[in-house]
Amino acid sequence: MAKKKTRVILVDDHPLFREGLKSVIAADPTFRVVAEAGDGTEALPFIDELAPDLVVTDLSMPGLDGMGLSLEIKKRAPQTRVMVVSMYADVSHLAAAFKAGADAYIVKESAAGRLLEAMARVMAGEKYIDPAMSSVLAEEMAGAGGSGGGYDLLTRREQQIMRLLVEGLEVAEIADRCFISPKTVENHRTRIMKKLGLKKEAQLVRYAARIGIIDLDLWR
Repeated sequence: MAKKKTRVILVDDHPLFREGLKSVIAADPTFRVVAEAGDGTEALPFIDELAPDLVVTDLSMPGLDGMGLSLEIKKRAPQTRVMVVSMYADVSHLAAAFKAGADAYIVKESAAGRLLEAMARVMAGEKYIDPAMSSVLAEEMAGAGGSGGGYDLLTRREQQIMRLLVEGLEVAEIADRCFISPKTVENHRTRIMKKLGLKKEAQLVRYAARIGIIDLDLWR
């Protein structure tokens, strides 16, 4: 009798990246992609209908992001395992992902080489952290990488607003994307700056680059 395949749902707002993940997964006959979605909101009906074994998701997406999706999955389908594949290679995002219920965290640059191993280990009941993050974790444990600690003091909404601010979006654009008023965005920005001990927007950008939220070279 053939072994039952592990049913996987892919969630990422970049179709080409999803195609890349599908091609990697196709190399292992024990896994089967049963659905894919562009964000968490689009993925939820598939999760409710299909009760997949594993969801592979990005963190930063429009609408319901990866952390929000992880929380929903753990409420709706606690038996479903969650693997985050993210561009962020910093401790703050790693910790937030696991706090939201993720079972694994891989950096996108590593996905081609480590995805299948991570999926197999997660389905075997293990937690998995990308080995590419070992130096980052070592620095954090040694106290040399503590510059991102303040990020964990922010609420999930404040973290979302911060990411959009440092990506260069105007207040009105953020308000439209988050379905809140510009005044609420301004209030969030004020609280973010206060919690992080920053006074200028340029400091916020440098802080975001230091903890791995953005690539500062893209701003030059």
